[in-house]
Amino acid sequence: MVLPRFLLNPFTADEFSLLLGGIKEISIDQWKTHTQYSSWTPQDTEIVWFWQVVSSLKQEEKALLLKFATAQSSLPAGGFSELEGLTGNGFTIGQLHGTNKVPHASTCFNLLSLSHYSSEFQLREKLLIALRHGSEGFAFS
Repeated sequence: MVLPRFLLNPFTADEFSLLLGGIKEISIDQWKTHTQYSSWTPQDTEIVWFWQVVSSLKQEEKALLLKFATAQSSLPAGGFSELEGLTGNGFTIGQLHGTNKVPHASTCFNLLSLSHYSSEFQLREKLLIALRHGSEGFAFS
């Protein structure tokens, strides 16, 4: 479908790109603000480690994490507050039973599930395994 030029005139190139592709720069502060926790609290050791690990990731790795957990490699124009899942807007971190497990994702719910970890290093290692091998969804089983 081709849009008439008059529909595009109100937008700058950057605004139009944002409408088409969403936000490319991922803000950890905004991500934290729009995260809900299931069986965790923001003060739990694993959650503190998680945000430290995410803060240390390169922008491309943050995009892989977003894709792994939500099936979207960029954010909608409204950011994390507009990230829609089957249970509403936002992002949720849930809990897996066990220790030192590779995180699981339920993309329809924007849910990332973490187990308990023996160290921040273990959490980082397991998260990177999930990002490198699980961000393609059903291509990896």
